[in-house]
Amino acid sequence: MFHPMRRLSRAALIAGIGAAAAYLLDPQHGEERRKAATDGLASLRSTVNRALPTSGSAAPGPVEGGADAGAPQAGGPHGPGLDERVGNQWRPDVPEPRATHVLEDKVRSEVLGRAELRDAQVVLNDVDGVIELRGEVADEHVRSGLVAAIREVDGVRDVHDLTHRPGEPAPNKAAVGSTPTPG
Repeated sequence: MFHPMRRLSRAALIAGIGAAAAYLLDPQHGEERRKAATDGLASLRSTVNRALPTSGSAAPGPVEGGADAGAPQAGGPHGPGLDERVGNQWRPDVPEPRATHVLEDKVRSEVLGRAELRDAQVVLNDVDGVIELRGEVADEHVRSGLVAAIREVDGVRDVHDLTHRPGEPAPNKAAVGSTPTPG
């Protein structure tokens, strides 16, 4: 015994097939419609072929003993495939990148957002949890307070302080300027 919805679905399918057949086999316009349908399917097929990877992107090389093991990996009619052009390969030994700006934003909001530190002309970067500080600070008291506050932020492993007072050269510039040039 059939379920009423199955019976209705089957009837709709049969009606759809009949309508498509009548549309394509029409004696007056059927030939034009069949040609248009064939052209549309060919266009869809070429679009899908261009969108799909052309050479083994699921694995970094040919499958051992596969049907195309000895075939050249040309990449299709449009040149090399995406893997050959970009050169990306999955490497399990390299950790996934994380959003580095998250810690920077956290330090900016928790530390540089404080009223006493809003006027500091400081730029910061995060490199694997190490915050690098650059810029001008008003005095040593502000500098030491800034570095101590940043060290307290959860996720900060260390702070490299390259800040300086107004009128002084930056520590990384002073070290470069004091080195004698080879002559």
